[in-house]
Amino acid sequence: MELVLILFIVMETKEIIDRIATIRKNKGYTQSEIAEKLHVTQVQYGRYESGKSDLSLTKFVQLIKILEIDLADFSDEKNTSKNELLSFIEKQKQVLRNLEDKIKT
Repeated sequence: MELVLILFIVMETKEIIDRIATIRKNKGYTQSEIAEKLHVTQVQYGRYESGKSDLSLTKFVQLIKILEIDLADFSDEKNTSKNELLSFIEKQKQVLRNLEDKIKT
């Protein structure tokens, strides 16, 4: 779940949704099939992909599981290797831990 939150921090929502749509199409799923698995209508799922409705974090996590998405699927291979992305995520996790510690004190 932490990695999903960090993903939202470092990427624009539109870019995330565009990548999800591409992954969905590459895996041969229709919007209707994904909508059924998410327990939403095809119209609602279409709104998610078009950016007309926001995808809740819960639905986003479900979608990642349904499509079996790896964080590397979100990296731009021209600019970011998988190791660079994971390193960045680990640094961001540490920043979040430090913030959490400061909030607790």
